[in-house]
Amino acid sequence: MPSQKPLLSGSSPQGLEHALALADERRLAAAMRVGLFRLHPPQQLVHLVLRPALLGVLDEALQQRLVLLQAPAGYGKTTLLAQWWNSLGSRGIKAAWLTLDEDSRIAAEFLTYVIHAIAAVGIDVGELATATLQSAEPSAPRTELNALLYELDRVEGPLVLILDDYHLAQSAQTDGLLDMFIRRMPENVHVVIASRLRPGLTLPVLRAQGQVREFGATQLRFSLNEAFDLLRPQQVSDENITVLAARTEGWPIALQLAGLWVREHQDAQGLMQSFSGSVDDMADYLATQVFADLPEHLQTFLLETSIFDQFGSELADAVRGKSDSMLLMEELKRVNVLLIPIDRERVWFRHHHLFSEFLAARRGRLGEAKEKMLQQSASRWFESRGSLLEAIRHARAGGEHARTVKLVEQAGCVRVCLEEGISRAQAIFSLLSPAEIEASAHLRLAHSLLCFKEGKLQVGDAELESARRMAKLGPDTLDGERFRKDLLIVEMLRAGYGDTQQADEDYDTLDAMSAASRDTDPWLSGLLDNLLCLHFLRWGDIGRAELCVHKALGYYRDAGSLHGCLFMNFHLATLSLAQGHLSKAANALHVAEELTFTQFGGNTSLLAIAQTLMAEVDYERNDVTRATELLNENLAIIAVSEGWAEIYASGYGTAALLCSARGDVASAELTLDRGMELMLARGLPTLGCLLMARRAAILCRACRLEEASVWLAKAEQVQFQGSNLTWVEADELSITRARIALANGTADAALDILEAITVEAEALGHVRSTLRANALRALALSVLERPEEAAKALIGVLDRARDEGFRRIFIDEGPQMAELLRETIGRKGASNVSSANLVFVAELLASFGELTRGDERARLLSALTPREREILRVLSRKVANKVIARSLDLNENAVKFHLKNIYRKLGVASRAMAVTVAEKLELLS
Repeated sequence: MPSQKPLLSGSSPQGLEHALALADERRLAAAMRVGLFRLHPPQQLVHLVLRPALLGVLDEALQQRLVLLQAPAGYGKTTLLAQWWNSLGSRGIKAAWLTLDEDSRIAAEFLTYVIHAIAAVGIDVGELATATLQSAEPSAPRTELNALLYELDRVEGPLVLILDDYHLAQSAQTDGLLDMFIRRMPENVHVVIASRLRPGLTLPVLRAQGQVREFGATQLRFSLNEAFDLLRPQQVSDENITVLAARTEGWPIALQLAGLWVREHQDAQGLMQSFSGSVDDMADYLATQVFADLPEHLQTFLLETSIFDQFGSELADAVRGKSDSMLLMEELKRVNVLLIPIDRERVWFRHHHLFSEFLAARRGRLGEAKEKMLQQSASRWFESRGSLLEAIRHARAGGEHARTVKLVEQAGCVRVCLEEGISRAQAIFSLLSPAEIEASAHLRLAHSLLCFKEGKLQVGDAELESARRMAKLGPDTLDGERFRKDLLIVEMLRAGYGDTQQADEDYDTLDAMSAASRDTDPWLSGLLDNLLCLHFLRWGDIGRAELCVHKALGYYRDAGSLHGCLFMNFHLATLSLAQGHLSKAANALHVAEELTFTQFGGNTSLLAIAQTLMAEVDYERNDVTRATELLNENLAIIAVSEGWAEIYASGYGTAALLCSARGDVASAELTLDRGMELMLARGLPTLGCLLMARRAAILCRACRLEEASVWLAKAEQVQFQGSNLTWVEADELSITRARIALANGTADAALDILEAITVEAEALGHVRSTLRANALRALALSVLERPEEAAKALIGVLDRARDEGFRRIFIDEGPQMAELLRETIGRKGASNVSSANLVFVAELLASFGELTRGDERARLLSALTPREREILRVLSRKVANKVIARSLDLNENAVKFHLKNIYRKLGVASRAMAVTVAEKLELLS
């Protein structure tokens, strides 16, 4: 097994390339091993039976897009495909081979290996093979897949891609990527899968199209003639072979195991008569017989090496304390069906899966003391090579409980959790007993952080308090300085997750600590600026929040912390939303999604955070379908996993708005009720305030003003709980207060509130808040019969909202806003409004009826005369009035008259707006 080294340290070059070079060393090492054993069939140390009938069927299967061999272990899937691979190559047919394992479960890893396998048979894949290993940015699997498909479109002649042991790589990511590849690959490309499990592909569709050929255990069983071919070279008599073939039902591995034993004893009848179990139990029985015939020293060696998933002679020697492992492995060639080389150089081996299970069940024969010694030696070997999890697993198996704890403590579990993600920390803690965690202040502190990240705040608080108490009672037993730093980190993260406030001087201390550690500990500086960023976002200081985002990203890159980079992209998206940069927010979330897929195995809680925020972006752009899809998938996930008040407010608040947009206020209230349940469970007052304000706004729009006022009052009572309102809360409450005042007929009061909001929001750089407030301000000015000021305010909002695609700030205000948009264009005159704004207004006016599109289309079709619809169709060609007149045999004055009526009926003020609305509502068809 290649060594797993800790992250490298180094200088501080810019960009994510440096972070990837540091944090992804293990991935690079794995990719560099691609050519060692993945790209060719495994070496065979046994006599092979040629299977011409099945090879012929495989040749015929090249008419299909997919060939699937699915059967349990020992049915010869790999051997058959290896023979076919050789046959294809001898005929000049390009056949790419890829042996998969658990490392391939991440989409980016899987696609990297596929690209290298295809490149290995001489297919030009452009720069993809290099790019997947050396890209300066996180790889985007779907982007790479599109690039690969583009290259494959240029390939002439058939190309076969064989994926062996796919069940080891199978995951939602790889299934999805492979499914897309199969659906979109050129007709001359064929995928062949060997797997114990059924892949999660759209097999019913492929079957219906006649594009899949399937082989199961029945097709892969050995016939009697094939059994003769297998066992005759081993000097097994035909009589014995006939007995074995019948009793094993042609199971290749059972035949091989039985043949090994019968070769020595020439008594197949006796062997089979002594076995009374089912065929499924036969492999274990036969393994027992074969194992019993081995010399004792080989039996011992097999039992000793059974503690490993894979091993080489160097590892075996080190653990056994001997130097004869290579010789023993050579001796085992006589029973080579049991030992399988996994690389072409035959340095690393594994036991056959069935035989491995057999050995594990019998390892106790070594004696408890010896087995513990082996496990302990293995732990030290893996520790020396930086493989923490393997070292911990073997220490635990070896009964070294104190050393297991020491390994975890020395690893700095708080930092492991934050640098590499919660999954790795959870894997480590799963190897510890509750008693071991409770006995260590370091472990209790790290465990408290895990609880906070999982949303178990009360459990985490108890663990945190226990860690503090233990540190006070036994300071001499702890690494004092490291513990104090870890304690500060966990306490500040608790404040972030739990929505609690810290004194201003605490944040000044964080700022000073960040500056002091940037050269010696950039990861710590990154984390501290991360915490400062969240603080400044909550309190409305956009400028300082933006500075902290970019500082933290730089520090995390220097430290190689992709986990830190991931979270800063979440904060960057939140910041960009506040600044009114929807495109920038979306870009940050796309980066976060790709990092989650490529570096953190598609972790569902991390992905849910990214897609929850993306739903908010999509909603603002009026992509309500995509926003709904994202929240349907992710709202339940964020409720039970890592997150903080702003994430939950985004998810539940956006989901409620989507319900309201459909006219379903009852569902909006139910959604907000679920959010409030989460608020109570986790103790998040900010979340409660934001959700109650959102409820008040939705009820106000539904003309339930009395209820809206009640919920606004409840939201304002958050202050009485002993904490000051954050800027985000105060802003939400102020704009909701103004909305209710406007709906209650007190436009003057609403205007005062809105003008105060815009002044403060502009000063702080909160463009999104400014846009919302000014949209309402325009409505208030209109109600106060100050049309010029209303038009000026609305044009200002259009200018700033248009380029970023803010639409819901207009649409959510309903018919009043639609009327004001029409009046504004009419008052200004189409010639005095920019063409960009005219088109934008036309799109908005069409969108006001989007959720009842059919009714609006029907109304307008009935309102427009046949002549007016004819004129609209010609108008869409962007021709002059005289051309319209000539084509319809009218005079120009008649055309002008009809255009005036069209504008009035569509509620627009220009030709461009009329065409846009007609196209949106499909009036031209």
